[in-house]
Amino acid sequence: MKCINCVTHDLVDYPESQGQSLHCTKCKLVFNAELVIQFYNPKETPMTDNVNHPPHYNSSKAECPGCERRIECIDITRHMNFNIGNAFKYLWRAELKGGKEDLQKAIWYIQNEIDRN
Repeated sequence: MKCINCVTHDLVDYPESQGQSLHCTKCKLVFNAELVIQFYNPKETPMTDNVNHPPHYNSSKAECPGCERRIECIDITRHMNFNIGNAFKYLWRAELKGGKEDLQKAIWYIQNEIDRN
């Protein structure tokens, strides 16, 4: 692989990094090996998309029967009103992100919906 900085010289293992880092043979800049691999092979090592598909919302093992795509939280909550959708969202992600606090937030939204009606 060529250096991301100078683009002309090879990247080689950085001494004593046990494959964790690469450095340029000319400009001597050091790079994280995993990030360099992702840079050159983005399809082989997909990065987490925290905006469109955050892991705490797409962790379900449930799949769409027709397309075999994993069901994400937004696939369900987009059809709910605000309070119920938020309560569902916090219940969905509680184990992976916010724990007890997310459960308390879900209760708050459920109570808010009860009080609204």
